[in-house]
Amino acid sequence: MPYWTTYKRSLLEPEAPGEWEAVEEKEAAAVFEKLPKLQRAAMPKIEGAPRRVLKIATPFYRDHFLYEFVYPGTIPPLPYYVLAGPGDARLLDWSNGPILAAGREWGCQLDKDTVPDYIRFYFAHVAGRHGRFRLLETADVPVLTDLTDEQAGQLRDRALPLAPGDVEWNGTEFRLPVVMLHKGALVGTTVRVSKGGEVGLDEEEVLVSGLPIAEDQVTHATLPGRLRFDFRNGWKPLAELEDRLQKRLYEGALPSSIDKEVLSYQPLSFFEDAVLLRGARECARYGMGLYALWSPAGMFPLDGSSTPIYEAIDHEAFRLDDETAMDYLRFFSSFVHGEEGPFRIISGIEDLNAEREGLGVGRVDPEQYSECPVVYDWLERDELERLIRPPVLYGGSEDGAWRMSALCQYGGNLYRVTFGLGQDGQRVMIDDEVIVTDIPCDPRLNRIAKDSLVGWEVCLGKGDEIDRTKFSGDSKYRIWYELVKGHLPHFMLKASDGKGDWRLVEVMQYPLPFYRVNGDKGANDRKGAGTGQYSMHLYRLKWEKNGNDGEHAGDSAIVGYFVAGDYGVFIIDFDKSTIDRISRDVVERTGKKPDAICKACWEVFETALRRKDQESSRSDIHRAFSRGE
Repeated sequence: MPYWTTYKRSLLEPEAPGEWEAVEEKEAAAVFEKLPKLQRAAMPKIEGAPRRVLKIATPFYRDHFLYEFVYPGTIPPLPYYVLAGPGDARLLDWSNGPILAAGREWGCQLDKDTVPDYIRFYFAHVAGRHGRFRLLETADVPVLTDLTDEQAGQLRDRALPLAPGDVEWNGTEFRLPVVMLHKGALVGTTVRVSKGGEVGLDEEEVLVSGLPIAEDQVTHATLPGRLRFDFRNGWKPLAELEDRLQKRLYEGALPSSIDKEVLSYQPLSFFEDAVLLRGARECARYGMGLYALWSPAGMFPLDGSSTPIYEAIDHEAFRLDDETAMDYLRFFSSFVHGEEGPFRIISGIEDLNAEREGLGVGRVDPEQYSECPVVYDWLERDELERLIRPPVLYGGSEDGAWRMSALCQYGGNLYRVTFGLGQDGQRVMIDDEVIVTDIPCDPRLNRIAKDSLVGWEVCLGKGDEIDRTKFSGDSKYRIWYELVKGHLPHFMLKASDGKGDWRLVEVMQYPLPFYRVNGDKGANDRKGAGTGQYSMHLYRLKWEKNGNDGEHAGDSAIVGYFVAGDYGVFIIDFDKSTIDRISRDVVERTGKKPDAICKACWEVFETALRRKDQESSRSDIHRAFSRGE
């Protein structure tokens, strides 16, 4: 949560140097090298961009200085602050821990003359869950709207400069009255400071409320390039989609049977009309969830490969600039996977895939962070949280090529990664360094639901679960015995009765609207074919090994698909010829083609099944249907 310091700075221009002095690069490099290895490794790595380093004396720490390091050209700028002296250095992390530790180790030189500066320094560099307390010493504060004469007068009258003459010593602590800004209010209180530098507040009193004062904000809150794509919390109901796009989506890509309430979406800043559709949220059953890119140019199911993203770029108005590049990199890293899943860009600790918090045990050097990488359980939650900094973007303005330095989780490790990005959307990994190892992640949440055809809810409408005990020859479905005739291996037949090593655990049925035939019955029509009823369904059968009932039971599972109904039974083996045969047989038996309204839905289904990137799903099914046990 980086902020600009307010220590000896104007609240209106906190990034301006003020009373601070410039530092030569040699001195700056020496200070940086004093920091512990883990903290240095976790910081953004910026190459080829100018760095500004300033310092100011700290009269309450003798012979020590407060340093500000910042790359002004990055988006956003992320200043970091270091206390350093002749011996060592401490990185300030917006908690009071480093400040109190500095006081214990170096000693605080606190008296009536230095206490006002110490209070300014402390509140400039300590932030809680709701931000920092800002001291009101002058009426020059950032506002959202013009102040009325009355409000301007209230600020002038209530401003209270911190002066040595107002400091009281009661024998155990220093006391100084202050006025603070908090959520549009002026709050009066008294600050207590111990000889060791510990700070407390007396009970606060609201003096004035309802002022249009701008909230204190982290440096990446309002700048160009801030992240707008929010995988966790950025989803909207489909009903809020722009009317013209909603009409095109309903009429051209989704069947009339769709349960639209299961869908949500996010607009994408780097596409003109394309949106990201979500058919199921992140959960153990669906892994990362079920997603597709959609625009009037087509539907592009996201399956963990880069292919659908580049296909969408080829067909859609695509725009990368300083405003959108960071959004695109976060999106791309979320949906293009390696063997262990996505490269999750970590902006805050809530972005981690971790089943529990760190234990904070086993680290050899608990204060200095001298080792890197560290084991996850060496860190407590707040320690890990203080290591995490938002991603930064640089380059791009002149040649359209960007680099981004970010913390990324891949599998059970946390890395500091540098990505390269071109105007065409091609992302490359330039550098990586592991920071934290052995994160107890849930592997199911690192898998995108490839076998979903974008998700049954999205492509085909909401499926129905069938009582698997009735999925037999004497039931109304009449599917099981059809499959027995040469389609299923012996071990799967035994699984229907719970015999052998495998058992059938789930049967789902989904209507196939693109096989609906409208109009009068023809001579060759089967029962129901001309009534507008669904005459074909897609079935999804899931088998699991017996005795595998733990939390990762789904890891030893086989999923099979087939199309069945009035026109026959077809095993889905992810092969183009099978899909062509299904269509050909339907046309031959009915004398009719699927109606035009459902053509787009058929194309989505066909494209998903044909996609070569589903090699893992294909190989699983081929193995399942070739066994002879």
